[in-house]
Amino acid sequence: MTDRARIPFALIGVLLLVSSGTVAVSEQEPLAGEPAVDEAMDGLAAETQTAIRSAVRAAARAAAREPVLVRGNSTVGSQLATDRPFVDALRLRIYLRTQDYLARLDDRRRGLDVSASLPPIDGEGDVPRAIDRVTLSRAGPAGSRLRVDLEGLRLRARSDGRRVGRAIRSPSLVVRTPVLAVHDRVQRFESRLNADLTRPGLSRRLSAGLYPVAWARGYAQFAGQPIENVVANRHVAIVANGAVLALQRRTFGSADARGRRVYRRTVRDAAVNALVGASNSSALRSLKHLRGAVDRDSADEPVDRLAPPADVIGPGTPMTVGIDRAADLAYRQSIAALNDTLDRTYSPEIRVRADVTRIDRRASGGHRPASARSRVDSFTVTRTNVENRSGTPPAPAPGWHRLLGDSRTVTVTERTVTTWALPGNASTTTSETERRTYAVDLLVAGNHDVGPAPAGRIERVHEPGGPFDGPNLVDVEALAREHVRSRGGIDALSSRAARGALDTGAHRVQATRPDGLARWARPAVTRLHRRVRNLSVSIDRGRVATFQANVPALLADRLRDRREALLDAPDPYGSVAVRARAGVRADYLDRVLDRLDAAAAQHRRGRGNLSAVLPGTTAAPAELLANGWPAGGPSDRAGAPPVRLSVDGAPSYLTLEPVDREAVSVLPRNRTEHPLVARNLNAVSVPTDGAVEALFGLLDGPEKTSLRSAARVLAVAGEAGVATRSGPGNGLHRDVTSGAWWLEQSVKRVLARHGLGPGTARNRTVERALDRWETPAARAAALANGSAAAAVHAEAIDRWPDALESQLDRELLAIDLESAALRARSVDAFQPREAVVQRAATSIRRALGTAGREGSDRLQSLAADRAAEIAARLPGGVPVLPAPGFWYAMVNAWHVQVRGSYVRFVVSVPRGAPDRLPADLRYVRENRRVRLDVDGDGTGELLGRNRRITFGAETVVGVAVPPKPRGVGDVGERDERSPGWPTPGPVDRGNAK
Repeated sequence: MTDRARIPFALIGVLLLVSSGTVAVSEQEPLAGEPAVDEAMDGLAAETQTAIRSAVRAAARAAAREPVLVRGNSTVGSQLATDRPFVDALRLRIYLRTQDYLARLDDRRRGLDVSASLPPIDGEGDVPRAIDRVTLSRAGPAGSRLRVDLEGLRLRARSDGRRVGRAIRSPSLVVRTPVLAVHDRVQRFESRLNADLTRPGLSRRLSAGLYPVAWARGYAQFAGQPIENVVANRHVAIVANGAVLALQRRTFGSADARGRRVYRRTVRDAAVNALVGASNSSALRSLKHLRGAVDRDSADEPVDRLAPPADVIGPGTPMTVGIDRAADLAYRQSIAALNDTLDRTYSPEIRVRADVTRIDRRASGGHRPASARSRVDSFTVTRTNVENRSGTPPAPAPGWHRLLGDSRTVTVTERTVTTWALPGNASTTTSETERRTYAVDLLVAGNHDVGPAPAGRIERVHEPGGPFDGPNLVDVEALAREHVRSRGGIDALSSRAARGALDTGAHRVQATRPDGLARWARPAVTRLHRRVRNLSVSIDRGRVATFQANVPALLADRLRDRREALLDAPDPYGSVAVRARAGVRADYLDRVLDRLDAAAAQHRRGRGNLSAVLPGTTAAPAELLANGWPAGGPSDRAGAPPVRLSVDGAPSYLTLEPVDREAVSVLPRNRTEHPLVARNLNAVSVPTDGAVEALFGLLDGPEKTSLRSAARVLAVAGEAGVATRSGPGNGLHRDVTSGAWWLEQSVKRVLARHGLGPGTARNRTVERALDRWETPAARAAALANGSAAAAVHAEAIDRWPDALESQLDRELLAIDLESAALRARSVDAFQPREAVVQRAATSIRRALGTAGREGSDRLQSLAADRAAEIAARLPGGVPVLPAPGFWYAMVNAWHVQVRGSYVRFVVSVPRGAPDRLPADLRYVRENRRVRLDVDGDGTGELLGRNRRITFGAETVVGVAVPPKPRGVGDVGERDERSPGWPTPGPVDRGNAK
């Protein structure tokens, strides 16, 4: 049926009039009362219902073909509301189309001429009133229908040119068109494409898709596979398209059919070869699992949940982190300070307290002469008299107990002599005497709750007993008397108290400590150390990789929770010696906690400084990491439309390569566009530690790197045939050998501190231990990673078995040797220069990139895959945490950004469900101006602009691997940008890079 076809309304007019309760009569002129007039007007009202419905459907189709997303800079366009230009443009279209359809209803029936109309639009100034006469609202399931309320409908009947009937009505009707529902869905789709990680959408799905890819490739690289870039833009493009297709299905009920086919084919082809490489590692199973999921997937449901199988390591795989080296270093410090810690328990506190009461005051003399002009001078002479008396000393404060007590009567006499000036340069003196008498009760109290042990009562503390038949604190009373004598005795203290000059602070005194106490207490610390060293926490690797889990803080919490049970302090203490032993155990626990707390603070600082290695993010990198994993969060519960909509994107699959008219038919001739652009930035590539240790506050700046990383680069340079004594790698060999020499000297100094032989013997012992590492790079790596420390320890035990006979001495030597490299971090001479290491690493990558094509004979002999294997050995990643004695993982992060643009995006109501929705609505998004002839002059006025669907998404993906020197990270292109970055769309706009 065409827009201008005549409609036979006579048959259905009465039925519509009866069944429709939607026509409200707002005004009606009295009619002639003739039955023919009433019948004609009723028939006309019924016909207007059908005309309005047809007009609404036609207007909806036109509005969907050319949706107004931005109002135009014109008289008509400015009448559209800024926040709802599409709806206002639809209201205007409905008004104009209804005007047109009503004009076709002019008819003659029963001798009467009948007509229906709306107030005309005589000019652009009438547009706001026309829009206001149309009210729209959503109706039906999920808003799939449109309720239209129309004001100002005029019905007229004439006979022989004379008006015989008139009515003004406001019809309200529901039309089966999903135009607003489809518009809402497209708007929701675009919003989801641009949602950040805190909301459901593309960024969140991009995270969910990239995590299994990054972890599979990261662990394959960690296992030795020749993977240069853990996350590459080709992976980003595949995952991004899968996420976009999944969002289409979620929003519209189906996804672009051609896009699904291309995506499935791309994933099948790339799941093994492109994403992981031809390896047999366990990580490969993750991507094989993905390929199987794609093959099993139904044709209309793209894979967007790339979860690895349960037996493959991923971000949800737990890792166990123990206190380990933090416990070792604290143990070494605790043993070194053992005697001082024991002395603290045998150093009780002494304090003097006094109650002072004034019992008498007398004064005489001191009158000012009547003729005195002013005071010239004065001085006071004080005399104190102290006498014994009976009294009650004050009670000791909580936690203190009485050692000595006595009472005195103190009389303080003060005689003040004043000189006064008299007239005639004469002077005179007067004398004033004040005598005050005080009752002073003195207490000398002691406190035994000293040292690191928990407070508690000590049985028979002032009697000999305990291990070794020790003295306990039997001599404390004598020490208290000596303390009083050293301050002048009871009389002097009473005098000071009466004058308000008594020192009431606590003073430590050193009691006698029994012989053999240190040897008896030391094993208790050793046993505790072994228990504490085995404490651990289990945490998902993803939480470590994303800096959400502060593992040192978790370990500190666990240790604090178990502190009381680990300390196992008796109550009461059987002797001071027992309390002293508990004190050294408490001191050890405090030292472990101090180390963990310091590491936790460094972790917090590093998390806050991630922007230094991941610049350019829209939010703090730590927030992006936390929001990106675990991927998911609050689900989007918005339901699909009652009828699945059909999606047709141009292009259907968004590629990183430019497309032209041959690939996308709607493009103009000679136009090339980038549908998708991407950038991914690896946080830390080669070398790692300079930036990382600066990140964690361990160095003053990124000028230095670790010997471990430098040694590995030197080893890779040797394999690749890159010179490190001259040319681009100049200085690397010198820096590595210098750092290794310095660390060797640190190891020799450790042997000297333990009193092991003369210097020549120590030198020979160290050399024999290091002989197994033949190259400078291997020796430096062994010294940096602890392997050399273990070898020297074994050699020392073999060389000096008598001096290292006890297990304790062997443990302490092992701890000191392992700590040598950690202590050396703060010494400039130990740390190679980052610029030198970076320059050498760049030379290696450049040389390996030309392997087999050009360069030296050595490089020409390398096959491409062999070159990739060598390059993959370059170090990467962040040691977490690179604090002395605490390194439990290597992590790295990739800041991933994608931006895309559809040349055209069409959403259609599919055919086959005419009983529910009309099958002729196509909603089109593209860049185009929208015009509409409002005043009927044949020229369209500018309503506004339609625009393409464009989007941008970003996330930060973290990967954590075990704490090995290799780490994880890109050894290829650290900052990878696709052609066209950062602007998708036409190439001729100059956006290609």
